[in-house]
Amino acid sequence: MARHKCDVGFLDMELRNRTILITGAAQGLGLGIARRLAAAGARLVLVDCDPVVKDHLADPIFAKSAIAMVRDLAEPDAPRDLIRAALEKVESLNGLINCAAWSLHKALAETTIGEFDRLVAINQRAPFFLSQEFAKAIEGATHDACIVNIASVKASVGNAYLTGYASTKGALVAMGRAMAVELAPRIRPGPITT
Repeated sequence: MARHKCDVGFLDMELRNRTILITGAAQGLGLGIARRLAAAGARLVLVDCDPVVKDHLADPIFAKSAIAMVRDLAEPDAPRDLIRAALEKVESLNGLINCAAWSLHKALAETTIGEFDRLVAINQRAPFFLSQEFAKAIEGATHDACIVNIASVKASVGNAYLTGYASTKGALVAMGRAMAVELAPRIRPGPITT
């Protein structure tokens, strides 16, 4: 049987002994990643600002393998609170997937400071501090840990009305490179093919 080109890398891994926190898990790419990880046997902490994330727990793929938490990542204390709450419920984490994002389609000349600050808070600051809290939480652990930051092609390709969004995704890419050096070999931040 021919394999689909997406059936490579971490998607084929056995994840029964892994617990992974995924932000942006209520829909789209985050939910799709969560489904693949659940199918591979991972225990999951599904996080989103949309309460519909809790409705996904009724899906058989997440039965007895996932918990859900609702939190707006623009809140400054959200990363610390989420990692701590997750650890209270699942005891340990092996992976973090920073998938949540806010996309603002607005002209550069019309973007307000408040809108830009929200973009930075969700798309850049939250992944930074979630990664920091995750690294602290697994200090001394012997398991193989991984951080995946979901960026965007917009980080390297310019589009009108996405300047603010693109700048945060470019920052996320740069942060991932620096984290890969600083946290190695204990934690392996890295890209994925989507």
